[in-house]
Amino acid sequence: MSYVLRDALGREYPIGEELQIGRDPANPVVVDDPLASRVHATLWEQQGALYLRDENSSNGTYVNDGRVQEVMLRPGDQIRIASSVFVVAAAQGSQPVPPPASMGTTKRRSGCARWLLIGCLLSILGCAALGLGGFAAYRAGVLTPQTVLNLIGLGPGLLEVDNFRDDAIQISILQLDAPADGSPSSVFLEIEPFDIRTVRIQDAGRYQIQFTSSSDGAELGACTLNVKSGGEYQFVTLPERIVIHDVKHPAAVGTDMIVETSTLCQ
Repeated sequence: MSYVLRDALGREYPIGEELQIGRDPANPVVVDDPLASRVHATLWEQQGALYLRDENSSNGTYVNDGRVQEVMLRPGDQIRIASSVFVVAAAQGSQPVPPPASMGTTKRRSGCARWLLIGCLLSILGCAALGLGGFAAYRAGVLTPQTVLNLIGLGPGLLEVDNFRDDAIQISILQLDAPADGSPSSVFLEIEPFDIRTVRIQDAGRYQIQFTSSSDGAELGACTLNVKSGGEYQFVTLPERIVIHDVKHPAAVGTDMIVETSTLCQ
């Protein structure tokens, strides 16, 4: 799969084998900010997967509001370097490239009694059948790592915000039920008129989403959304209202598509 890096102005930078970000004008992506290092971070694509490495920068590199050293990225991930925010996106027309499959070996323990040996053989055959079936499903695109995470309730959700207003808007996303072993996650976005941004929510749970106007700071609306594992939600900001859409479970009535009256925001 081919990837691009999109900045706040909508400009896209093909990542390819290597893409460096930093304050130095020689970098393909220049961050004109004194808090950015000369070579701040590097992105590269390898066997269809995308990776990011912080180049020992002074102020760190953040992915989805968490500081990272080296991490694998996915479309929709948000990268923050100093005051600049970028979003990872799949290039148009790109196709996913499945990673090579690994094969395992199973040793049969000697000295088993006959009934134990039969049980061992049946277990091996069952595991092999499951493995082959899972591999075939993976190659066919039916089974993915994301699908497995969604099934066990650990998969992330996706939020898409479409700004159809004539002015820029600011989006604040705050996790309300933080995990016991960490602080709540938060994301802040500024979206230009007639632009679209996607945010990956790593943990399912309740999130407070607030919309304000960048020009005068006026509050446009808010939604307390229960993000489900694997859920996909779309917000459309219009001049007179904000519309919410559950991509996988569309609303049956019109009032359920308006943030103020939607059951998704209660």
